[in-house]
Amino acid sequence: MKSTLGRSDGILVRSCWEIDDKYLHLLEQIHGKPAFPIGLKPDDAGKDWRLIRDWLDGKEDRSMIYVAFGSKAMPTQDELAALAGGLELSRLHFLWVLKKEVNTGKGNKAPLVLPDGFEERTKGRGLVWTSWAPQLRILSHSSIGGFLSHNGWSSVVEALYVGLPLILLLMFINQGLVVRNASMWQAGYEVPRDEDNGSFTENTVAESLRLVMVDDGVVWG
Repeated sequence: MKSTLGRSDGILVRSCWEIDDKYLHLLEQIHGKPAFPIGLKPDDAGKDWRLIRDWLDGKEDRSMIYVAFGSKAMPTQDELAALAGGLELSRLHFLWVLKKEVNTGKGNKAPLVLPDGFEERTKGRGLVWTSWAPQLRILSHSSIGGFLSHNGWSSVVEALYVGLPLILLLMFINQGLVVRNASMWQAGYEVPRDEDNGSFTENTVAESLRLVMVDDGVVWG
């Protein structure tokens, strides 16, 4: 990377001046080269997007919560159950993009198992999607009103880009700074966790979702 930077005329950054003004200037000072925030790269469309879009088109504007945790974050089975319970208790409409596996610890994985009857009980107001999904296109759809995310930087930037509030659920310790920044910008609300063991419950998930989606004005300053 150092040799590549040495041969370059500038640095492209997936961000914008509004978010990273002082850090982009710091990057320029450190490397002696101009930094160019390039914004976002649109998702590729495909048959998956058409199927999802057709479902979203039947929903009211800003009525849906989009739930996704990126390509690397993987909840445990207990966390998955708490998320499912929270979505169910919230009574909100949702689109949940899920991997087909859960984290069982120490790098091990197991097949995804949703709580018994979850999809049937939420039928009509919720869609669980277990394959690739064009996130930016989904976030840009008029039916989406909030984003429950693992706080990956790309996801946060995409939400800010389309003007959506975030419900922040920390999955990786190195994303703590992202959570703090989003909270500082009044762009999101962090799902409370137990201070002793770091767990969260279906009740705290449901309360956080409704706080952002129903109690308008709580997040945005």
